[in-house]
Amino acid sequence: MITALRNHYYGQLQESMFSRGEQKELAREILDTHDFGIRMQVDYEVITDKKEDNFLLIRRYRPDRFLFIHYLENKTPEFITSKNIIAVRDSLCKIHLENDYVAPRYTKFYPVTFQGRKSLKIEGVWNNAERIIGGPFRTYAFHDSVSQRVYMVDFHVFKPDGLKKVYLDQLEIIANSFRLKHTIKNLEAPWEPKKNNQTER
Repeated sequence: MITALRNHYYGQLQESMFSRGEQKELAREILDTHDFGIRMQVDYEVITDKKEDNFLLIRRYRPDRFLFIHYLENKTPEFITSKNIIAVRDSLCKIHLENDYVAPRYTKFYPVTFQGRKSLKIEGVWNNAERIIGGPFRTYAFHDSVSQRVYMVDFHVFKPDGLKKVYLDQLEIIANSFRLKHTIKNLEAPWEPKKNNQTER
């Protein structure tokens, strides 16, 4: 029952999020440039796109919402530990997000399934001592056996006043639209569900 309610909630939220349309051309550019793609809700913009650094960062304002994707080459599944992933996250945020860092005291770790893969979910609080700000974040880390990469899909919110969960949940939906290019059956319509009468060949 809990799973059914959760799926209904996220289904309704996703429908609401994309009811005003989406940035299909921008999503196509990301998919063409990288080995992955995500759906781009309206009002999001690309802040940093460095294929040479295996890094993409998108942002939406009022309140501030961030999502980044990063991958590490030539890694085994054993690399995915809370210590390693947090260290990578902190190093990326030092460069791209003005020295944000994970607050270990408020951070939890879960084994989960993300996009059909065994993954590590990290959920907690990020801080920035210099700017005296912080907020909630979530990270998914998983291994892709085809490319021998470890991928990180990370998102966080900065909203000093009021509830933050709905914004995290919106980012959760965008994060779960993540697709590796080699897993996409139809590159012309990567996020369209298969029709009931469609058969595999």
